[in-house]
Amino acid sequence: MYIRPVKRTDTNMLFSFFEQLDSETSFLLFEPGERNPSLERQEKRLEQILASEQERMWVVTDEQQIVGYLGLRRGNANRTRHAAVIALGLLQTYCGQGWGTRLLQQAEAWAREHRIRRLSLTVMVHNERALRLYLKQGFAIEGLQKDSLLVDGNYVNEVGMAKILD
Repeated sequence: MYIRPVKRTDTNMLFSFFEQLDSETSFLLFEPGERNPSLERQEKRLEQILASEQERMWVVTDEQQIVGYLGLRRGNANRTRHAAVIALGLLQTYCGQGWGTRLLQQAEAWAREHRIRRLSLTVMVHNERALRLYLKQGFAIEGLQKDSLLVDGNYVNEVGMAKILD
């Protein structure tokens, strides 16, 4: 397994990965089948990412399957181009093996090269593993977002976190 930027030929693997990821955890934004309900939509979304100056995606893969990803979206306006929002997901069997740390390090290195000063994210308050990872990587809690998500009929709080790059 290794980390690399996503590429056009990843459409099928990415579609399968997101289907599995969204079905095995409720810690992420999308419910099963909601993210990209068709291979065609996944392909279009991947093309958007690859064509964008504001977005990047890295994957953890062995070229047979994708088991993790980190997506980054930089601000479009002059006043927000210094900031980026990130999202990270790993299949459950690959959690706790250091892939989250390595994905965050990859994104941070790219951000520094592209003069991004602020990385931010949100995480559900009960996702203790992710909270520990982000704190360990230097992210700080900035605030609580009450009832920000509705998961399985229950309102869930999220924590807003950020890391300022020097």
